[in-house]
Amino acid sequence: MAATASLPVTFYNSIVCPFGQRAAIALAEAKVDFELVPIDLQDKPSWYHTVNPELKVPAVKIGDVAIAESLVIVELIADLYPESNLLPTDPIARAQVRWFIQYFTDKVNAAWFKLLGGVNDEAPKAAAAEGFNEGLKKIDAVLREQSAEGPYFLGSQFSLADVAAVPFIQRFSAVAGPVLGVRINTDGLDRYNAWVKAISARESVVKTYWGDDNVIEGYKKRFAK
Repeated sequence: MAATASLPVTFYNSIVCPFGQRAAIALAEAKVDFELVPIDLQDKPSWYHTVNPELKVPAVKIGDVAIAESLVIVELIADLYPESNLLPTDPIARAQVRWFIQYFTDKVNAAWFKLLGGVNDEAPKAAAAEGFNEGLKKIDAVLREQSAEGPYFLGSQFSLADVAAVPFIQRFSAVAGPVLGVRINTDGLDRYNAWVKAISARESVVKTYWGDDNVIEGYKKRFAK
């Protein structure tokens, strides 16, 4: 492990991508020295298929070995740099982190992408928005059960559970009203709201986020096409 962690790291990313931000946050938390290779998602370099045949970001190279997919990458970083504490040492707690990532994906991200898909049709958009807000209620309940005081999923420990969710939270918080014309209803979701505030204020998150104004403008251009 120590030998692998000492290998040079190359990070292929686009700042616009929430999946890429997951990896960027994990690298920042682990204090990894890496070479950044920006990838223009509208004009991907011809050589990039040799790094990731799917031409997606993020990707990393550890030495000469290329690894893709955001959740694979963040877990690899947690394993290579255990001092980052991105994954707990207890196997049950590690499983809880992995479970929460999948639960957030199923209950919130799936509803978010469905909402984006129905942005120009009011009836599907309204139904998707209702499903999205119901998903947030479920996340609030899970957070309360896991750690009533928080502020993170595991309580005082910032983990991959937070890393995996926050890029999407930042983006839907920014664009739901100004771009989609829907309201994110978090009234009474005190644990969820405190969690969002804590993870959004984390230094590694702040410095890897594209910024609300850029995100809003990016989504407006996307839906104007």
